[in-house]
Amino acid sequence: PPNPALHPDAPGAGPPPAPYMTPTPPPSADAAAPAGPAGTCTAGDDACVAYNDGYNAARQALRLAAADRLHPRMWWLDIETLGSCGSFPTAGNAYWSCDRSLNARTIQGALDALRASGAEAGIYSTRSQWSVITGGSTPTGAAVPNWLAGDQASPPSSWCDGAHDFAGGPTWLLQLWPSQTYDRDLAC
Repeated sequence: PPNPALHPDAPGAGPPPAPYMTPTPPPSADAAAPAGPAGTCTAGDDACVAYNDGYNAARQALRLAAADRLHPRMWWLDIETLGSCGSFPTAGNAYWSCDRSLNARTIQGALDALRASGAEAGIYSTRSQWSVITGGSTPTGAAVPNWLAGDQASPPSSWCDGAHDFAGGPTWLLQLWPSQTYDRDLAC
């Protein structure tokens, strides 16, 4: 059932939420990944599988949000280095593929699905992590807003001057390491 606390008319509701998802490569070339907007993938066409998997994962995230009566205008893709990379598909043994171009295809698929739904999509990461995961690629389509992952920025404006941008987009948000329990985010 839908989560009533997430409804925009719920008591104390603030601005519409901007959810995030992590579009990691598939653990296996399952039946869902080969079919999608890149076509029906043939055996060994990893670029096709990667793109369709990212696209299909974002469509699933949109369906889950809609089930909770959420139709956010903004989504963030969480692109962080966790653990080590693995061969494609990852067989569930790695967070990302060691093939950066396939990671970029997975992310591009997710971006395209979110944009096709009418939402705007940004990327939560750092220049360093983006480079490790995608080789520094620039997604196609509109410039992708950046949400810079945690730092102890002093002053914060020095992180919003464009010197830390990645993926061909401008920095919109800066996450500061928590001074208490929760992270703080500042708009650039």
